[in-house]
Amino acid sequence: MKNSKERFTEKVADYVRFRPDYPEDVIDILAHYADKKSQVADVGSGTGIFSKQLLESGYCVYGVEPNDNMRQAAEDALSDDVSFTSLNGSAESTGLDAASVNMITAAQSFHWFNNIATKEEFRRILTHDGVVAIIWNKRDLRSLFHREYDQLLKRYAVDYLKVTHLSITDQEVEAFFDHFEKKHVCPHRQMMNFEQLVGRLRSSSYCPPQGSGEYQILVDQLEKLFNSHREGDHLYFEYQTCVYVGRMAVESPL
Repeated sequence: MKNSKERFTEKVADYVRFRPDYPEDVIDILAHYADKKSQVADVGSGTGIFSKQLLESGYCVYGVEPNDNMRQAAEDALSDDVSFTSLNGSAESTGLDAASVNMITAAQSFHWFNNIATKEEFRRILTHDGVVAIIWNKRDLRSLFHREYDQLLKRYAVDYLKVTHLSITDQEVEAFFDHFEKKHVCPHRQMMNFEQLVGRLRSSSYCPPQGSGEYQILVDQLEKLFNSHREGDHLYFEYQTCVYVGRMAVESPL
């Protein structure tokens, strides 16, 4: 199994085209914790989906990403914005100076972190009043489509159960913080035709390689599922966007 740094190398084009953004409510939530002129480390920033939304809201963003291809995609999209700085780093070693950021965000990336090393790094780079927000677009399993989609992934997708963030409990996320404050939940969705649904699947690290027998079986089953739930030529891919907010035990400056 590829390590977390390598898993998305061949997924970049599909990730850019088919992954969702985040609801505007998420930005409004974060504004209660950190002024929109704050310095933000977006850790595991990938292709820059959430970094872009932070920049558009006025934040100064350091996009920290270990995968070269993902980071290059973010740079291609965001390098014209003077408020964006791209860093070849990881959650465990960001490359940022001590006490240099007011907020850390981890959008769709926390489940790849080494929690012990990441805690130490977050404590180091945060200002004494800094905040951490862990964010996921979680597939809404209250939906029959998503329950059936989840069963397809469990049956046909490579190591899905080993890497899905859906297996992480609230208690595990909350325990990461030195001082957990609140979990916020916002609805979100994408409207997709079948091509877009397949692209969304391919953007996932656990999707079998294109051209493999496992991939073709999964796509064939996905088409049957799509046809049983579509409205016209599309369906809605529903999410619950979860935002976990808390703080780290950062030493106050002398």
